[in-house]
Amino acid sequence: METIQIQLPSSLVQTLRFYQQELPQIFELGLRLFETQTHLVPAPTEDKYSDSNAAMEVLHQAGVRGPDLESIARYLATLEVKQRQPLLAGGPAASDLIIEERNSRLWNQP
Repeated sequence: METIQIQLPSSLVQTLRFYQQELPQIFELGLRLFETQTHLVPAPTEDKYSDSNAAMEVLHQAGVRGPDLESIARYLATLEVKQRQPLLAGGPAASDLIIEERNSRLWNQP
């Protein structure tokens, strides 16, 4: 490990003294955040699918196989898909069923 000297305001030094043992981790996390916010923000692109293409490429490299984005877009643009209506189902709402199930667990009993 190396040592560096920096000048800081007295108030910040007083705060940092409390975290002296964690300073390397604090600086590392802060540096990562700083780099993300200042240097590594991707430039806007004209391609509206650029993020999706990058995600699909990562999935493909991981061995996931499926249709390409243009095939998905063509499918979603079909009139049949656009005219679909949600199914109406009777009974209680799914959220009510989930809450009821959670409350029935042994660790939630008084």
